[in-house]
Amino acid sequence: MAIPGGSARRFAFFLGRPSRSTLCARWPGSPSGVQLRSIPNASMDGHSPRSTSWLHLLARAVLTDEERDTWLSMDAGPRRTAEWLLGRVALKDVVRSWAIQRYERAVAPREMRIETTSAGAPFVACTELDDRGGSPAVSLAHCRTLVLAAAGEPGSGLGVDVEARDRNVATLARVLTPEEAALVSGAERNGVGVLDVLVAKEAAAKALGVGLGGSMARWPVVDAGREGRQVVIRAPEPHRQLVPVDLVRHRGVVVALAKCDLDHL
Repeated sequence: MAIPGGSARRFAFFLGRPSRSTLCARWPGSPSGVQLRSIPNASMDGHSPRSTSWLHLLARAVLTDEERDTWLSMDAGPRRTAEWLLGRVALKDVVRSWAIQRYERAVAPREMRIETTSAGAPFVACTELDDRGGSPAVSLAHCRTLVLAAAGEPGSGLGVDVEARDRNVATLARVLTPEEAALVSGAERNGVGVLDVLVAKEAAAKALGVGLGGSMARWPVVDAGREGRQVVIRAPEPHRQLVPVDLVRHRGVVVALAKCDLDHL
């Protein structure tokens, strides 16, 4: 069975000192001003969170009483329930890392709440950070092997998405526009593949807080940088904003991170 943090010793250390340690690992290649933290998606082992003690211990250390009640009452399968908890762990860890960097202030996991908008996007409720200048914008993503959270400038648009690089993309390629199909056909030259395009679109939609709206074609790639490190997505009406998306490939996954200025919407 997978243990969050990678080892029983690290997990036990975190449980004993949740206000002074983090469980998630720093993700390499983060752009300036953005924190990225990851944790293995231990939910893939299929164990039920209601019969697995480490999940209950983790919930007590990280969740507020209200969040824990929400977790315990979730009408979902074991994988989804565990994944929800790991998402809260990742979000709170990345916010805490960001707060130390920005405000030089250590915040305990239970001093903040992770809430969601009507569109399902997460945001942070933390009086301590709001009083110091604002809680960061956050975003959350997960794939079969990884849960990943991002934190950035308060009030900005921030979106992250992640997918395993060994995922079969044959079916997914059908949703590409002709221009995008031409782009990925030259992947050996520009470094941009089908999976890069799809995670970039997801990240851009999250950054604007609206979701894809059921059609990836409405979020076309209009430009690609060198070596497949960045693409630019054009958001659909009513936004029409160009959203740059950084691509980071590491440990068998591709991560897309989008940032935009919501004041210009």
